[in-house]
Amino acid sequence: MKSPSFKAGLWFVIFQAGLLLCQIASASVGFTVTPSLVSNTYSGPITLQVTGITPGDTVMVQKFLHANTNRVIDAGDPLWQQVNLTDGQGGMVIGGVTNINVPGDTDTVAGRITAKLNFQADFSQTFAGNYFFKASSPSGHFAPITNSLTVTNFPYAQKLTGTVVSNGVAVPNATVILFEPSGGDDLNPIGGATADNSGIYTIPAPPGAYTIVAFKSNFVANTAAAANLVLSSGETIDTNLSLIAATQSISGRVFDANNSSIGLPGLFMAVQSTNGLLATCFTDANGNFTTRVNANQWKIGTDSAGVAVLGYVGLENKIKVSTGGGSVSGLSIALPEATALFYGTVKDSFGNPLQGEVAIYADDQNITNNYNGTYQSDGYADTNGNYVTGVVGSPDINELWSVSIDNSSSFPNYDFSQASLDQNGGTNMAVGEVMPANFTAILATDHITGNVEFDGSPVSGVQVDAYSQDTNNYQSQAITDTNGNYSLNVGNDIWSVSLNCQGNNNSLDSILGSGNYQCPCSTNVTINNNNGTANITVGGGGSGEIFGYVTNTGGNPIVGVSVSANDCNGDNYSASTGGNGYYSFDVMNGVWNVNVDCGGLSALGYQCVGGQNVTVSGDNVEQDFTAQSTGTSGPLQITTTVLPYGMVSNFYNQQLSASGGQQPYSWSLSPGSLPLPPGISLSNNGVLSGTPGAAAIGTNYFSVRVTDNLANTMDQLLSLVIDPAFTMATNALPNGTAGTPYSANILVSGGDADYGYSYNVVGTLPPGLNVSLGTITSSNELFLISGTPTNIGTFSFTFQAYDLNFDEVQGNFSITITSSTLEITTVSLRNATAGADYTNQLQASGGATPYTWSIALGSQPLPSALTLSTNGFISGAPAAIGTNSFIVRVTDDVSITMTRTLTLITIPKPDLGSAVKSGAQVQFGFNGAIGQNYTVQLSTNLSSSNWTSLFITNSATTSSFLVTDPNATDKQGFYRILVGP
Repeated sequence: MKSPSFKAGLWFVIFQAGLLLCQIASASVGFTVTPSLVSNTYSGPITLQVTGITPGDTVMVQKFLHANTNRVIDAGDPLWQQVNLTDGQGGMVIGGVTNINVPGDTDTVAGRITAKLNFQADFSQTFAGNYFFKASSPSGHFAPITNSLTVTNFPYAQKLTGTVVSNGVAVPNATVILFEPSGGDDLNPIGGATADNSGIYTIPAPPGAYTIVAFKSNFVANTAAAANLVLSSGETIDTNLSLIAATQSISGRVFDANNSSIGLPGLFMAVQSTNGLLATCFTDANGNFTTRVNANQWKIGTDSAGVAVLGYVGLENKIKVSTGGGSVSGLSIALPEATALFYGTVKDSFGNPLQGEVAIYADDQNITNNYNGTYQSDGYADTNGNYVTGVVGSPDINELWSVSIDNSSSFPNYDFSQASLDQNGGTNMAVGEVMPANFTAILATDHITGNVEFDGSPVSGVQVDAYSQDTNNYQSQAITDTNGNYSLNVGNDIWSVSLNCQGNNNSLDSILGSGNYQCPCSTNVTINNNNGTANITVGGGGSGEIFGYVTNTGGNPIVGVSVSANDCNGDNYSASTGGNGYYSFDVMNGVWNVNVDCGGLSALGYQCVGGQNVTVSGDNVEQDFTAQSTGTSGPLQITTTVLPYGMVSNFYNQQLSASGGQQPYSWSLSPGSLPLPPGISLSNNGVLSGTPGAAAIGTNYFSVRVTDNLANTMDQLLSLVIDPAFTMATNALPNGTAGTPYSANILVSGGDADYGYSYNVVGTLPPGLNVSLGTITSSNELFLISGTPTNIGTFSFTFQAYDLNFDEVQGNFSITITSSTLEITTVSLRNATAGADYTNQLQASGGATPYTWSIALGSQPLPSALTLSTNGFISGAPAAIGTNSFIVRVTDDVSITMTRTLTLITIPKPDLGSAVKSGAQVQFGFNGAIGQNYTVQLSTNLSSSNWTSLFITNSATTSSFLVTDPNATDKQGFYRILVGP
């Protein structure tokens, strides 16, 4: 018989795995909300996780605004949001595409639900205040569990503050909402907070114009009381908000249009009167709502963003209710569930997702119903730039859906492309159909401003649209204010500016009434690093006359030339000038482009004159034209004297200009001129263009010549400055530690930096850190990120820099802020066995990773033959038995250290005695260590994987053991002893 073999470790691993399975099976239900503290500018998700539930079970999660400070959910805490989550179900899926607006289980572990709520998907979810999340089982499988979420106001340097009062008495715990005025009857909510028990509120905000309104059950707010407050940089505006006691109520229910037994819970509802009063409420768990009002005419509607979270589609038009005769009850609002989807991406021109809330808006229009629609739907892009917007599928081919970036998006400095389906008037969506539509954003730092009027009065609340004329058809939108003024953010391009004539609440149809006006033609505005203007006059239903004179520069009439007028609707009028050069024709009200026939002028020896836009609004308008003789008109001269800067590797294009002489002109370099900058050429028609290389950096002098049709020439000395390439160093930023001062630099170089650069941060810096201007030279600048971080985590952001020519460079960065407390979490070591391989991984937490491990100075060494690697791994085969104490040290990435004393007991290898066989029985003894577990196993074949346990010590108090095998009937047998744990 061979000597019994020794093999340790396998049984120990199996035993530990068994313990782990046992612990999971018996664990109680847990519920976490991560993060539990955020700013109202936080752009990530709120992660809900429920553990320890029955696989496949459903959990209801309700979110309540905790208005008072009693730390329990009571009747005064409104239901802010409610979702049902089922283990293993990822949410709503239509046509193979997941509706990411609807929360669902995102992990694959049975009995665990992990769901993500888009924090910015609904403005009401970003109100500063304290919230309670309650997880409960509709089937009663576990007791409700409550967790909290705190939303703080971002610490802007300016704020609005005051007290909420009614009849001079403070109103505690009112909800205060901050709006951006959007024109007309609409207000664009951007955030809010909860007043304290004394009625005092504070809302920090960026500089801008605001309306601030307070809400409380049994009260009505007046939106005009604190409207048009202009908050300047660093300013504090102190204004009290008054509430009016309510005398009546409007109540009803919001439910599934296809199943009235399904109520829609946690929906924010706004109730607005025709004279500027406003009330709000939330639906309860069954979709019921009650809002307190007074006698008036009201419009009531649901927040379409909150509707989208439940997988439903909102109504485009608000429901009108009159309380002139008393309270109204039993109001029914039926919303359809989404049955089709738009989906795609929203990214900038570099392919990067925009950091923050990007709202997507979809609505329907019916061709046979004068393009009026029924539904509207919201969606939001996630941190990866992906979005989904649910809509209602229909077999009606006249029902067309459009999808676009919502003009209430939080990216006023960007223009977004228009979906190709919108450029074609929309698309029909069948039930179960999914339609891709991607959007691209370009930087828009210039503006088109103007005024809209009708019959001499401003038009307030009408939507102004601008579309670029490139293939992406970028769009920008604005709503006119009470004075009819608007401002559009645009980038460099030719923009077509028009009004929304037919459609929703911001159309001329809804403001002026269909048939009472003429839809004005679009106006083209060219933007090239400049601002533009487009004033729009809306014509009435009448007519007028366009008349005028066509003369030469001497004031003499030009007789017998044709003058024509056409509008954007295809209407044309024409007349010929009489003996005194006079023309006239009657036209309908509108904008007309009036032109003199260039062929007729040329035949009479005159140059062509440009057309003019003429607006007719029930009156007679004179438009005169003066034509110049085709002979030489003044001396030939070059009017271009200064050239805009260029940049290495950027395409340069500039048209040279001349006047006088006789056209056409021909351009060239002057004889003896210095050459053009490398990469730049001059065309015969006077265009300087090309892509300059590095050899062109600096000021390049050269002389250009223009030659007219009579061979007259004129020279002009010009200089073209080529700036170095505009770059940003994108090296990784160092990690920081919470509570410890932090400093790092971002280097920007090149471009036109004579007076430094400007910058913008898109995303989230670690709280407590700010960007400031660092060292500036003529060719580069260091931007300093500094401060004392307060929150741990990884914070990602995009840093954008601009030179004096508004060229842009950007880089993506992240900063990890770690805990300041470093700790060794390994408190004990399992025993080693003399002569056997031993391993143990030390563990630590806190500080800044990576960690470096060592034996502390002055410590006893490790037992002989054992080593400690720098990654904390103890390994080797100790030779001697005994108890050894030593001190380990861990050092984190910022040189903070921590030590701990550990003890390792090395027990002897079992000492086996001789085996004695008597008949079918075999006996042998072995010596070990007191308190150590041993397992004796047997097998009849060493190559066998099946070993049978024969004897287990079970932590005996002796070190000597006698083993008996009563059934040793085979010709040979093998025994082994397993040590552990």
